[in-house]
Amino acid sequence: MSNQIMSSNANEEYKILNMEKEDIKTMFLNGTIDGWSYSFDVVDPYYSIDPKGFFKGVIGDIANIIAVRYPGNFGYMGYYQVLPEYRKRGYGLALFEKALEHLEGCTIGLLADTKQIKNYEKKGFLCHQG
Repeated sequence: MSNQIMSSNANEEYKILNMEKEDIKTMFLNGTIDGWSYSFDVVDPYYSIDPKGFFKGVIGDIANIIAVRYPGNFGYMGYYQVLPEYRKRGYGLALFEKALEHLEGCTIGLLADTKQIKNYEKKGFLCHQG
């Protein structure tokens, strides 16, 4: 899968990159837009397990997701967000697919946005609320 797609502005290129630990703070600042109330302490253990599973979409910092591979072929995905002004342009889907690629072969637990359940189900997830 290509890690680059063109943005709606032909002069900008969208890239999917691995996050550095300091990028996590930006992820949480961006997350407050969608009402996130998580703290860095919640995610730090995930980063310790699988730092290669933290991705960001870049034309600036516009999107993020984590995809943590645990031993025994178990994976966890969450903290998936695209800034509102960049939604519905394919950036989030490309980022989500990159995370799935990282977790290929794993049974995946997903921290899901209930508004996106139909989209998760299209990707093969079985979603349960509660």
